[in-house]
Amino acid sequence: MMSSVSGTSDVAQRYLVLQLLIDEIMDTDVESDEDEELMVACATAGEANEKIYLSKIKGFYEVTIPVMSDKEFKSHFRLERGTAEAQLQKISSKLMIKQANSEPEICPSKQLLIALWVWSTPDSYRSVSQRFNVSKSSVARILRRMADVLVEMASSFIKWPEGQHAQNVREHFNKMSEFPGVIGCIDGTHIPIPAPTEHSDSYVNRKGYHSVQMQAVCQHNLKFTNCYVGQVGSVHDARVYRLSYLGQDIENNLTNFPPDCHIIGDSAYPLSPYLLTPYRETGNLTRYQQNYNFRHSSTRMTIERAFGHMKGRFRRLQFFPSPDIAFICKSVISCCVLHNICVDNSDLIPVDAENYRDPSLTNTDFDVRIVENQQRDGKSKRDQIAANLRLSFQVTAT
Repeated sequence: MMSSVSGTSDVAQRYLVLQLLIDEIMDTDVESDEDEELMVACATAGEANEKIYLSKIKGFYEVTIPVMSDKEFKSHFRLERGTAEAQLQKISSKLMIKQANSEPEICPSKQLLIALWVWSTPDSYRSVSQRFNVSKSSVARILRRMADVLVEMASSFIKWPEGQHAQNVREHFNKMSEFPGVIGCIDGTHIPIPAPTEHSDSYVNRKGYHSVQMQAVCQHNLKFTNCYVGQVGSVHDARVYRLSYLGQDIENNLTNFPPDCHIIGDSAYPLSPYLLTPYRETGNLTRYQQNYNFRHSSTRMTIERAFGHMKGRFRRLQFFPSPDIAFICKSVISCCVLHNICVDNSDLIPVDAENYRDPSLTNTDFDVRIVENQQRDGKSKRDQIAANLRLSFQVTAT
């Protein structure tokens, strides 16, 4: 770090204190308005309005990135160069915004790469600002602007399957494990966060850490078709579902499901004709019920793989160091949009098997208000499917 100081001992001491304050602020990933205000005050302190400058890495964006190999680019930004360029064409006009202060305008390409770097790495804002030769406050503004743009575009990339598309999804799922009528798999995942300043206890999940929840439905190719983010970590999966628009629509028969189609979820969800769950293991399931559960589980693993791919790509989702819950939710939806864009471009990444599933966060205790007629119809539909499924050799006869 470099600082510009005068020759008097009082000024030198004052700047030493200010430098220590800045170092303390910059060494944490957790950003706040108070931190930014204090940084601005520190940077402009002194009777001569002398400023303290953080050393930057010059030429990383202008020189280093352009000569990266495609493999190096993807290892850093977690998507292929072609995918990033295609996305830039869609959003560049929305990022051409003049800076309110004296800072030079940052081009859309640089803004996109900064956002991708932050979402794809655990690096602090300090590290990112130094790497891309911009201020820390610019990094924060770019992230919020990018999240707003991607959330605005979400409905164009996160779509419920309808018509021929739904039929295609259904056929692909059927090829996986011969489970009929599936147009999506539903599950939830937790996004770890620091303790919020208000109502922090309600964000503590059953594993003992603070989080917000994401519920999603995906299709056979791991593409999300429905996302709901923001419920506190302590809320049960079934309640998250009931509070979501999807859950409310299914309860009120307002969903757009093709005939004989449904989504599938684990036993935390309520059984209905539109959401099929497994039989509860009581120790005396018939071989047909065991076979149903086996094929149901084999198909439902798709949503666990989708979460694994998204969290493996956008590693910031493994811990999101921000006290702003609204911004966290927008960022998660933004990552869902980018995930879908990558799927559309066949741009996937290898994910370790353990990332496919986090059983410690799966809450299978049934805790949901049951709509009686839907449960009865759901049981009937489930029994009919179980009776007609081809028996798997992995099912033990009883």
